[in-house]
Amino acid sequence: MPPPIENPADCEVRAVIRLICAQDFKSVDIHHQISEVYCEIIMSDGMVRKWVRAFKDGHTNIHDEEQSRRSSVITDELIQKVDCKVKESRRFMISSLAEKFPAISRSVLYEILSERLNYRKFCSRWVQASGGKLL
Repeated sequence: MPPPIENPADCEVRAVIRLICAQDFKSVDIHHQISEVYCEIIMSDGMVRKWVRAFKDGHTNIHDEEQSRRSSVITDELIQKVDCKVKESRRFMISSLAEKFPAISRSVLYEILSERLNYRKFCSRWVQASGGKLL
């Protein structure tokens, strides 16, 4: 028997499941055949059953579907408000800024400061960095 195929793409395994499913094999037999060709842990029996059921129901896409993302709490309006607060007083801590924005977590405020507004902490002041240089 040839050695098992290592590191196959997920869509490759699903394509094989779809092919064997079209030949009217049971999901247990499909799992057995996939385990022989790829390896024992490539896909669980339950996942094979799920894909067999999906293909029998008319599902044709073997690729992962796009996952819906959470909407971001970071809006342009919030970024402007944070920027105004920073410009009022550059000497502050994230926790004091979080008190002014109680609905926003400290980690989101830090992300706004460091990634969106490009501020860096320099000698206890928040200053904007431009091209690696502090302004």
